[in-house]
Amino acid sequence: MTTLDELLAAWVPQQRWYGAKGRPIAGLRGEHEHDAVLSSDLVSLLPVVVTVDVDGEQQRYQVPLAERAEPWGDLEHALLGEADGRWYYDAPHDPDAAALLLDALRSEATAGTVRFRRVGEVPEGLRSRLVGAEQSNTSLVYGEAVIVKIFRRVAPGLNPDLELTRALQDAGSPHVAAVRAWYEAPLDAETTTLGIAQTFEPSATEGWAMARASVRDLFVEGDLHADEVGGDFGAEAHRLGAATGEVHGVLREALPTRVADEAEAVATADQMRDRLERAVAEVADLEPYAEGLRALYDGVD
Repeated sequence: MTTLDELLAAWVPQQRWYGAKGRPIAGLRGEHEHDAVLSSDLVSLLPVVVTVDVDGEQQRYQVPLAERAEPWGDLEHALLGEADGRWYYDAPHDPDAAALLLDALRSEATAGTVRFRRVGEVPEGLRSRLVGAEQSNTSLVYGEAVIVKIFRRVAPGLNPDLELTRALQDAGSPHVAAVRAWYEAPLDAETTTLGIAQTFEPSATEGWAMARASVRDLFVEGDLHADEVGGDFGAEAHRLGAATGEVHGVLREALPTRVADEAEAVATADQMRDRLERAVAEVADLEPYAEGLRALYDGVD
């Protein structure tokens, strides 16, 4: 009879967020102290964490499971399989399981070792939809109000997404989507962030996407200037740079800081020098600007 761990061992390495593709797996096990159950009449939600042993390294992944008593035809694309008479699906694809997640965040539920924490409004009764094209996490949008990011690769401790966003929010920064809730569980005796709910900004545009659109439009109308085709990214780039500077300034004041020691400074300069050389190798037009940066990095040694 197939076990749930066997289903996970076959399914996890095939997922796009799995980070050890092509490397032999020595073992995979579900940490079922985190499979606390949230249930409705239709489905149960199990926020399982699995540990994968790869080349002597342990990697942890979150696999929220939707458990059903019968196979559900609309979810064949998200099926892990059947174990012990129960059918298991990747929960973000299951709207009924996703509804349980939202309700747990809203009600600040506790399920076994998993705690759901809320600091803002979390609406109820909203249907979910998956956000496509994410590589390392999985996000669900509920209505047009809330987006919940499920961290797939997890490590013990506070996730920087939650730590930095809350620090900016508490400082009154306008450049961050407000945290509404999150959920967590202990890993290696450390409280570990598993997911975060934020205000959904439907009109927000990712900066890289804006830049690509600008270049695309410019190439399409090759005989016109960027401002004539609506593809001039200069103003947006300036605003993005200003916002980035403001964010880093707020974080400097909001979070603990210290002066790097000599070894750390040299290591950072070496990393920046390596990134510069790789960028210049890809884009030769950067070379006239590189010498000044090299001098700065060399001055750290």
